[in-house]
Amino acid sequence: SLYDLKKDKIKRGCLFADALATVIHHPSAALTICMANTGTLQLDRYVFDAIIILCLQHMVSLLKYFHRFLYIGVQILLEIWLEWTILSNYEHLNHWTLEMVGCGILLSHWIWFVSGSLDFFKELIMANFEGTEEKKASKRESVFEAFCGPINVGKFENFDSSNSISEEMKKGSLGSEENFADNDDEDLDP
Repeated sequence: SLYDLKKDKIKRGCLFADALATVIHHPSAALTICMANTGTLQLDRYVFDAIIILCLQHMVSLLKYFHRFLYIGVQILLEIWLEWTILSNYEHLNHWTLEMVGCGILLSHWIWFVSGSLDFFKELIMANFEGTEEKKASKRESVFEAFCGPINVGKFENFDSSNSISEEMKKGSLGSEENFADNDDEDLDP
């Protein structure tokens, strides 16, 4: 994406920063796993505290597909908790390499936070000032709803199956309209 000229410079920079953070984060996690498997690292409370919070962050990551505002709020709270935990447990880490892992995790998460914030605010501004129908703020109650969507509406609540695109998807994926015939009566008969 760094050389994809269809994307603007800010988006390409954010994608590059995301890739850089991934290159820092995943080897740090892999090093922790290798140290635990080889016995170099004592798995005590000071190590597990951060690992459990990282697992919680990964567990709620699917929330972004349901409600972006809730996802951002939960991730920021978990991130504050993670950083507080790593920094407060730093003196109790029992190997210098584990201290470097903690620094790598913190650095990668800060890169992701800055990149995500920059991308979020850029899209929020573009949603307000561009004329796109999907994100046009004048049709919504606020600029925030133009980007994040209505607060009380789930992803599939307002699904319109009369849409020609959804009809084409049905035809393309399953063949013909006969596959969608109502056969509830046939299912009830033994």
